[in-house]
Amino acid sequence: MTHGEGWQFIQLGRYIERATATANLLSIYHGEILSLDDDVSDGQHYLEWIGLLRCCTAFEAYCQAYTAELTQDRILEFLLLNQRFPHSLRYSIDSLRQALVAIQQATGRHSVEALNRVAGRLQASLNFSEITEILSQDTASYLHNILQQCRQIHDLIYRFYIHYSVEAALAM
Repeated sequence: MTHGEGWQFIQLGRYIERATATANLLSIYHGEILSLDDDVSDGQHYLEWIGLLRCCTAFEAYCQAYTAELTQDRILEFLLLNQRFPHSLRYSIDSLRQALVAIQQATGRHSVEALNRVAGRLQASLNFSEITEILSQDTASYLHNILQQCRQIHDLIYRFYIHYSVEAALAM
């Protein structure tokens, strides 16, 4: 398939779905593992973290980056902020922004400032955050905020490109 407008929409859908799924998984695993009793062995925590990495097809890539020593900080950093791993949030949002720019160039629709603003804000927050900053705040709220921004991006894509009025199309 040529990398035209249709391909860019496929990329856009792929990466918004991937970002949302990764944020959901992180939110669920983060809450569940932290809610485990202190009585639970380190082995159980280890198995839970391996399960998360396998769900994100990230175990081998994580081990290449950090070795097999699984820590919450490193796993969250890898799945949130890694710029080269295709299933990380940062990579997904960077790719989403690239697809949005390509679609805007192909369609000539430059009147989507709200979409660019929300996607750009999320991209900047992931590109310039450090894991220590994220962990110093309420991580569950941080992940919930990312999910809200992903939903907002999805809604704006739908509004601007899928379900728009004829008058809006003629005004371009």
